[in-house]
Amino acid sequence: MPARVRAAAVVGLVLVLLGLGAGPAVAEPGSPIVVSNVGTAPGKLSLVLTGSGLPEQAALAGGALTVSVEGTQLPVEVTSAASLDPAELPIRSVVLVVETGESTAGAPLVAMEIAVFNYLDRLPADVAAGLVTVSDQARVVAAPTHERTAVRTGAGSLSAGGASALYDAVLLAAGQFDVTSTERRVVLLADGPDQGSQATAGTVATALRDQRVVLD
Repeated sequence: MPARVRAAAVVGLVLVLLGLGAGPAVAEPGSPIVVSNVGTAPGKLSLVLTGSGLPEQAALAGGALTVSVEGTQLPVEVTSAASLDPAELPIRSVVLVVETGESTAGAPLVAMEIAVFNYLDRLPADVAAGLVTVSDQARVVAAPTHERTAVRTGAGSLSAGGASALYDAVLLAAGQFDVTSTERRVVLLADGPDQGSQATAGTVATALRDQRVVLD
């Protein structure tokens, strides 16, 4: 029974990857381990385990992994993601949503800019990244891409003003993922509640579930 353990996890912003929402199943409630890319073949089951919120340089310990079905423990073959061809790994994408409403003027906006840069610095190379900004209206600065220059440039030129249409922004971000993406995540940076959205919380929740997007 082969299992693949991803050695490097996405780390960065406070609470990033903790909210699993309607995304992939987890090993158990509250666990930092996400189970994804479950596949079957005759006599075999494969899956990918991703650790979230790990300290820098930390890795998952494959030797501690056990799998059982209805109480019967099964043999497990563990392979680190670092030793696999990138084509064998899940196609992962993230869209950062940054609020730029008037309440973020000054230190809050600077803090969010720094957080975006730190997040990108620690993001594994196989993860495509995009950026959406929002004040009165949400705007796509960059669709998810492995070339992150546009995201960095956009994050470095933010200005505050207007309201904070957060629901509209999350809905817009959820629609930016390529159909091939198997792991889709939206990371929202905001300092207050929604103001001025046309979308509702219910509309956003439905879209995230239907499009298999995790919101942090």
